[in-house]
Amino acid sequence: MKYILVACLFSIAIFVFFGCGRVEPLKFPPNTQQATSLATQTAVQPHTIIDAEIGQKNKCAVTGENVTIAKDTLASEYKGKVYYFCCAGCPEEFAKNPEKYANAPTPPPTTPTFSVNPHTITDAEIGLKTKCPVMGTEVTVAKDTLASEYKGKVYYFCCGGCPEEFAKNPEKYAQK
Repeated sequence: MKYILVACLFSIAIFVFFGCGRVEPLKFPPNTQQATSLATQTAVQPHTIIDAEIGQKNKCAVTGENVTIAKDTLASEYKGKVYYFCCAGCPEEFAKNPEKYANAPTPPPTTPTFSVNPHTITDAEIGLKTKCPVMGTEVTVAKDTLASEYKGKVYYFCCGGCPEEFAKNPEKYAQK
């Protein structure tokens, strides 16, 4: 009787340990380093300007403005390529839809053309803090800040592409 009891307990132990003879293969977590590497390659990442880039000429990936690269030039990396920007609003715009800008030919530089009246900055306006109606970025008015007058109000822009965009549909941006 002892032998039967020991055999039963031994059988139960084997049954519990091996789960009816079905042994599940070990499951390892996915290789997080590979997953991170893949995500990094397809996500927009900030790019730090290195000394070798300083002084090079390029174009803003969003507006097509000419950009002479300086230490403080804003840039992003996407799918292994570096994209440079003319102003603070462009990296954010690029990140919203990088494929739109990465696969498109670089737009030609924009020359501000106004369907609204251009505005000349006065000494009283210098230092004024406002927002670009197109990009929504903060603008500190300087003597060379681009500006337009529309329906008696002055609008200040962060970069050369914004006055043209504003002029295409001033009502859209004047509401902001």
